Amino acid sequence: MFGALAYAAHEALSAGHSVVCDANYNFAKDRARYAEIAHKLNTDVAVIWIKTPMDVAIERGKNREVTNDQMRFAPEHVLRVASEIEAPSPPDEYCIEIDGTLEFDDQFAQFKKQIRGLHHAK
Repeated sequence: MFGALAYAAHEALSAGHSVVCDANYNFAKDRARYAEIAHKLNTDVAVIWIKTPMDVAIERGKNREVTNDQMRFAPEHVLRVASEIEAPSPPDEYCIEIDGTLEFDDQFAQFKKQIRGLHHAK
């Protein structure tokens, strides 16, 4: 799946479009693949990291609504995934950090404030 996504991202960026690759890129090597594509095409790239306290993440995982594309997660699963995350590492990765406990409007305000710094981070 990620190979197809990387190809689609490359093609869209090559055509002058903005691209958001929305997935859990928990490992630096996976994020580096997209950063390489962006850098080869002389475009900006940022990691958007929504940071959520563990107790909140566990509660959300247990209580989330089950749909065709979303399931509940046992606390053990949330803990395992969290323990494997490789945090973004500036200056190699420009990271926009969002407080996962805030309401959407406040999260969006954090995003807009930090995205302005993207061009200056090079």
